[in-house]
Amino acid sequence: MSCLVLQREKLMAYGVVPDRIFSDTRQKKRDNQIGLRNYLKALRAQSTLIVLTLDRLGDHTLDIVELGGVFCVARPV
Repeated sequence: MSCLVLQREKLMAYGVVPDRIFSDTRQKKRDNQIGLRNYLKALRAQSTLIVLTLDRLGDHTLDIVELGGVFCVARPV
């Protein structure tokens, strides 16, 4: 059984609905990260992102830093 299948099964065992699980499999160095893009479209307040390792979010540190801006939300004081 693949690592991805095991991860999906574990998430579903914790109650995550399968259509709310987004994943990417890298076929090439510069893949489109369709799963990540779909997650960002579905992102709502109180959403949770689970990432096995940070390198799954981007090829370079700058990619990951830029993506971090998506998760920073200004809150009124």
